[in-house]
Amino acid sequence: MLYAQKAIAGSLHLSGEAFKAYWLMLFWMWANSTDYCSMPDTDTAWHRATMIDDPDKLAEAKAEIMNPEWPLLKKTRNRLVSNGLKKEAKKQKNKRGKASNAGLQSGKARRDKALRAEQTLNERSSGVEPPANITVTDTVTDTITKEKKPLNPDAVQLSQFLLDCIRETRPDFKQPKIDTWAVHADRMLRLDERDLNEVLEIIGWVHGSTVVCVDPHDFWSTNILSVQKLRKQYDQLKGQWKQEQRPIIEKKEQDEKRAAERVVAEKQEAQDAKRRSAEAAVHNEEMRKRVKAGEGTRLEEKMVAALDRVDAALSKEPGFTKTGEPLEGE
Repeated sequence: MLYAQKAIAGSLHLSGEAFKAYWLMLFWMWANSTDYCSMPDTDTAWHRATMIDDPDKLAEAKAEIMNPEWPLLKKTRNRLVSNGLKKEAKKQKNKRGKASNAGLQSGKARRDKALRAEQTLNERSSGVEPPANITVTDTVTDTITKEKKPLNPDAVQLSQFLLDCIRETRPDFKQPKIDTWAVHADRMLRLDERDLNEVLEIIGWVHGSTVVCVDPHDFWSTNILSVQKLRKQYDQLKGQWKQEQRPIIEKKEQDEKRAAERVVAEKQEAQDAKRRSAEAAVHNEEMRKRVKAGEGTRLEEKMVAALDRVDAALSKEPGFTKTGEPLEGE
């Protein structure tokens, strides 16, 4: 499962267009590539994954994402690879294999237990005493599962996410009791009134992310190794996290502001060019009229002759407009 909260901090330095393009690429890799973590490094693939039609905007987004100082994707054999997705795909494959084996073993154990219980009951009903080491009470009660209070799904997600983050840098981390973690996570969300998305982001900040190449925090990553410790230190973690994220958020806001200003400037430049073209068309037409009436100067006669030669040369081009006429739509 791809947790956006974990990696979002590492991609906040991107502009709005590049940020959107980067995440669309990750989702495209996970949903469409056979290895769940890569795509071809071609213009066609970039366009298909990011859905950016403008070549200039696509080039700008590509330059930000593949910044030589901090590339978010690794280039290998003409393919772009997300290390985070690669690791997640391997983890999911291992989980499926373990779950399949566990399911087979669990099913066999349940069938054997049910068979023993049925055999014991049949012997009891037929008047045959069961073996001394097997009782009807034991076999029947063993097949009844005690009902447990359902766990809060958000608390389970938080607990599993913390465990996954810890194991990215500590693969041999001992398997905790997730149910116990989930109880403390539920208290954290319900009683302490913590926001789930914010908690997940702070966990990603503490333990780092291979998806966007964010390193673990030097101090907190060695201390926050359980939900209980996370809950205890949360206020201090949140304060330091906000302080470190402020420059990144401010830079993103500045980049978005500059991008908006460029759009306005480009629109104004296009309008100015259109106005100058219309004025030139009107001027040329007036000059033609004066020359035709014999009132033009010698210089104007030469200029009209030059315009006529240009019109003759371009008359075969599609969409040709006479130099003395305004452009269509003006």
